[in-house]
Amino acid sequence: MSPGDAGADAPRGPLPTLRVVYVYAVWIALLGVVVMPGVRNQPDHRYDSFPWSSYPMFAHTRKDTSTVVHHAVGRTAAGERVRIPPRLVANDEVLQAAATIQGAIRRGGRTSRALCRAIARNTAAHSAAAFAAIENIEIVSDRYDSIEYFAGDTTPIKTRVHARCPVTRAEAR
Repeated sequence: MSPGDAGADAPRGPLPTLRVVYVYAVWIALLGVVVMPGVRNQPDHRYDSFPWSSYPMFAHTRKDTSTVVHHAVGRTAAGERVRIPPRLVANDEVLQAAATIQGAIRRGGRTSRALCRAIARNTAAHSAAAFAAIENIEIVSDRYDSIEYFAGDTTPIKTRVHARCPVTRAEAR
């Protein structure tokens, strides 16, 4: 060993202690940054800033808890509503079926009626017993109270019918 290497392995005073203090200080600072939005998001301290957000769009009460759902429904002779699955509208993809219905509504009555007739043909051709009682298809916009819906009241507040068409089945031979 050379004389310059004599104390290379020995601790050099307070350096290890300073590292520990530094690590704890960084952890406490990060914890404070994470907790701060929740603490500051009180009624008298509205706060929102990137990158640490209190997400105020979710943290306050909404003035209106209703939402509109555009969809196709089947109607029986008794007037009961039957949900039409996405595969009878477009394909098995829920979002694609919803986009198809919403696009038809946006384009107007002629497009809504054409989509309604296509869904009626698909319903008539489907062999499931659940669809046998459907006599009419409707393209509708239903307004629901979101809170009440998930509490169990699935009745729409308001319904707007954009198109209605009969389900015509071939007579059994």
